Amino acid sequence: MADLPELSESAKRKLALQWKGLLERNSFTGEHLRWHDTQRESLSWGGKVGPVDGWRGRRGSFRVDERLVDREGIVPSVAIAKWQLYNLAMEYWRLWSVSAGCEIFAGWLDLLKGQVLEEVASIWKGHSEALDRWYERACAPAVEKELLLKVKEFQRWALSAELKALERAQNEELLGRLKGARLNALAATNGGGENQSARNWKSIEVSFLSDERVEIVNGSNTETRNYHELGFVDRRNGKPSRAWLVLRALAESGGSIRDGAKLGAAWPKVEKRIQEIRKVLRKHFGIAADPIPYVEGTGYQAGFKIGCSPSART
Repeated sequence: MADLPELSESAKRKLALQWKGLLERNSFTGEHLRWHDTQRESLSWGGKVGPVDGWRGRRGSFRVDERLVDREGIVPSVAIAKWQLYNLAMEYWRLWSVSAGCEIFAGWLDLLKGQVLEEVASIWKGHSEALDRWYERACAPAVEKELLLKVKEFQRWALSAELKALERAQNEELLGRLKGARLNALAATNGGGENQSARNWKSIEVSFLSDERVEIVNGSNTETRNYHELGFVDRRNGKPSRAWLVLRALAESGGSIRDGAKLGAAWPKVEKRIQEIRKVLRKHFGIAADPIPYVEGTGYQAGFKIGCSPSART
């Protein structure tokens, strides 16, 4: 059986205060040690309850039914035991991971049940032989029975949590397979969407055919796309985005941009547009490497071949 993990000092302090509160709310403040004597006196002949709660001996003397005395103290003992187990279980629930398996938490619960039994026993035992015998005879079995029910309830929590996590993992795995199949199909047909045939930027050639359309060559595959299809659209007006204009400037300069003078823009604005171009190209080609790295002394340099066809210059 796995050992219990170490709780933080704040968690230990919190549990100690909760236990103290349970004792006070259920009147376990010292007077509980006389509960049985008080109950026995009240059941005695001439007591507050009267002879209906006892029985008479052969000679007519009245004797208290000890079964009624035994009941005293069991209900509050069970109550604090259940609450204490709940408080402990909640603290260790925070430390448990579904990836560890519900069996680990079940093992912790068995240890916690034993801990709670010891704590409840300390309230009663060691004060008198009569109380020790009563606790073992009447109280301990009742407390353990209720704690076992709570343990089973918490075990069901852990089982349910693990099953839900496994179901989520299966769903994510299925979605991943479906996405992979879809991307493979797109690559096989060279249809719209992300181009999976590219392995690195050196295998890509981009040529502007006009202000709105480019030709993309990737090995033996050739396609044409406009700014909207590639994702360079200003959604406010449907026109080419500023990033598209910077991409066109990159093509006109042979694949590098040293400053923002030609674009008539401040350098921070150019940097922002480059970031937008990177995002679009990575998504379209499915290549994680930087398509337009910054080279010291050169500026931004395209990692792929880019230019303008004669038709784009007219």
